[in-house]
Amino acid sequence: MKLRNVNLLFVPGGYYSGSFRPFVSMCRNMLVFDKNERNRYGFSLMNARLTLLNIFQSQTFRKAAGLIFISNYAKNIVNQSLKLKNSIIIHHGVSKRFSPPIKKQLPIEQYNFNQPFKFLYVSIIDVYKHQDNVLKSIAALREKSYPVEITFIGGKYIPCYQRFISVYKDLGAQTFANYLGEVPYKDLIQYYKNADAFIFASSCENMPNTLLEAMSSGLPIACSISNPMPEFLGEHGYYFDPEQVENISTALEKLLLEPQQRMKNAKEAQLKAQDYNWKRCAQETMDYLWSIKANIE
Repeated sequence: MKLRNVNLLFVPGGYYSGSFRPFVSMCRNMLVFDKNERNRYGFSLMNARLTLLNIFQSQTFRKAAGLIFISNYAKNIVNQSLKLKNSIIIHHGVSKRFSPPIKKQLPIEQYNFNQPFKFLYVSIIDVYKHQDNVLKSIAALREKSYPVEITFIGGKYIPCYQRFISVYKDLGAQTFANYLGEVPYKDLIQYYKNADAFIFASSCENMPNTLLEAMSSGLPIACSISNPMPEFLGEHGYYFDPEQVENISTALEKLLLEPQQRMKNAKEAQLKAQDYNWKRCAQETMDYLWSIKANIE
């Protein structure tokens, strides 16, 4: 394909094999650059695909006149190996639809098994999302007589989903857990509104979209301590190691027992989420592209 009257090409997908120069690319998927996380897939087509993407995207980034990162964490990790000269951090935004009034936080004693405290986890079921550990932690809380339930929303990586379903059946989780699969984006806001708190247990992200949606929705959040989650949630969450069931349970229990802190965290996280908006993202992106063009000329 010949590009006519084009001075600069923007390639947000991260991989470009064409001959047009100059171009700017974007780093969006940290699985590509985190070998430990890739290895969770074992000997599989997914692991092979991610390894090849590491090679192709690294080549693209080296050839690019500029590169956009969407988190400080991503920039630090990628620059350890690629030593890029011209890059910038431009955060994505979060839709304004995820900004309802914050729900009043009640003591756990005001919930019961007929009207339980409702956790929500929105993310694809995958090896680095640790839904099986979250499920086990919810079961552990119920064994301690906490009236809690959880709803999982998102697509699925089949091998991991099969393991999740096995754990689900072993725990008899049909009484306290529900997996809805993929839900239309426009309908997600209602699930955030209905929830009492949000869980995010991923160990590999670039910029965690659903975490930002939960922050914007004014939900108390229990969150993975893995980077870059603290970069976005700051001090406004209950952190845990997503690979340790007991550690997850401890964080969730602390959240349940602290209604005032829950409320404080929810307010501050919602305020912090306002830093991430698409208008600013668009303006900063255009400014960066213009600066690249000007430097080349």
